[in-house]
Amino acid sequence: MSVFEAKLEGTAEEYKLLGKAIRTARFILALAGGGCKKLNFKITLLLLDP
Repeated sequence: MSVFEAKLEGTAEEYKLLGKAIRTARFILALAGGGCKKLNFKITLLLLDP
């Protein structure tokens, strides 16, 4: 495996993690208007979801 291939694989993995972080942040922001109790409940479900 070349260094270039290894770098591409690492970058793809980083993009996956970044994408998940962005989706999670959007999900939380979308729920923020629903009140603290609902938000806390949804975050708990999100954390329990593997």
